[in-house]
Amino acid sequence: MNLSNLVKVKQKSGKRVGRGIGSGKGKTCGSGHKGQKARSGVSIRGFEGGQTPIYRRLPKRGFKTAFNGVCEVTIDTLAGMALKIKKKTILPEDVLQFVAKKYNHVKIIAGKKNDIKEGLSISSHSASKSVYDILKSKKCELNIITATKEQKTTAKESDKKTAGKTKKDAKKKSDK
Repeated sequence: MNLSNLVKVKQKSGKRVGRGIGSGKGKTCGSGHKGQKARSGVSIRGFEGGQTPIYRRLPKRGFKTAFNGVCEVTIDTLAGMALKIKKKTILPEDVLQFVAKKYNHVKIIAGKKNDIKEGLSISSHSASKSVYDILKSKKCELNIITATKEQKTTAKESDKKTAGKTKKDAKKKSDK
């Protein structure tokens, strides 16, 4: 036994298919006869022979993102909005009037032009860092509104708390 034998690792070559009936993997090359799985490029991941696959039988899990109800508004949009509503102060309620989808949080982000009137007062739930600098240079006021727990609970959450509680349930609790 010499050093060159220790360094070399012998790799076993794969079975040679399609080389005659004597090889054991001739003609159909181990794929059987016809059908979808006999063809090349077949991938039936998750297929369980017609029964509902496991990924559909199991319940959904995961999380709901916190950024679902965030409406991002550029400074350019706010400038146009200020001209339309003809106010010196812009509140989140004013912004949400112009948006079709229902949001509960307004965030101001920088735009391309960043042309906004001087002396404008803007209220928002949050704003990006670059917006602070832009509004400061234009001598505008930015008020950040912090939401309390009462404001964060939506109608759906309050419905979930009262759902399932009927007059009978309330009666049972009072009897105990």
